[in-house]
Amino acid sequence: MKRELIFLAVMAYFCLVGMGISEPTVLSAVGDVYIDFVNCQVYNGEVLKCEMDLVNETWPVAPLIKFNVSDFSVSEDDVAILVLKADSIQKGPGEGPGAITIFPADTNWTEESDFLHFVTILNETLGMVEDETKIDYSKTGVRFDNGDETFAFEVSKHLKDATSEEIAFMLVAVNDNLNYQVDFLSKETGSGPHLLIIPYPSDDEGSEEIDQGSGTEMEMGSSGSDGDEGNSTSENDNSNPSPVAIPA
Repeated sequence: MKRELIFLAVMAYFCLVGMGISEPTVLSAVGDVYIDFVNCQVYNGEVLKCEMDLVNETWPVAPLIKFNVSDFSVSEDDVAILVLKADSIQKGPGEGPGAITIFPADTNWTEESDFLHFVTILNETLGMVEDETKIDYSKTGVRFDNGDETFAFEVSKHLKDATSEEIAFMLVAVNDNLNYQVDFLSKETGSGPHLLIIPYPSDDEGSEEIDQGSGTEMEMGSSGSDGDEGNSTSENDNSNPSPVAIPA
């Protein structure tokens, strides 16, 4: 199965290149930590622990991730995707699906910042986590657990609304009736969080070719009432296939 997925991914890449779609820009995280709001600790290691324990009604354990976007110019049609790799996923009692929600976060921190500093700058975000009536859903994203170890979030608006050289996100585990924990790989592992910026593909050129091909085909069809002319047209069609044809 893994080999098939790799093969499909490679084929998809070459298809995109062949269609004239630009390669994505890949940005690595410049900072990532996780905060244990129960024990008032900040951790910076190879794991980004994300946990919500509603069984014991405790505050969350939440990762913070930061990217430097100063050297990148985003256009209105670009698509930005935050991707993370899970090292492990654990669920407690209950049948409800687990989910990870992302919130915008302040960027005024480093991996050496202490717990009190994070609590101070995350006041607005923590308010949304504590009281869902304060959540601005236009600034959040949710990814429900489907068993896949790769988590992806569409964050285009966050990138386009950025007012500084950096953007940051806070991840919170969400569930209805169980405790849910996902341990993500941090940047220290080499497989940490990444931001993918993809130019939205344009098919204007392809549409023009299709229109021209359709017009030519109609002309040939209308002039092919004579048997010889019809045969000649058929040969031309076979020797000059449409430039947008995709082989089976």
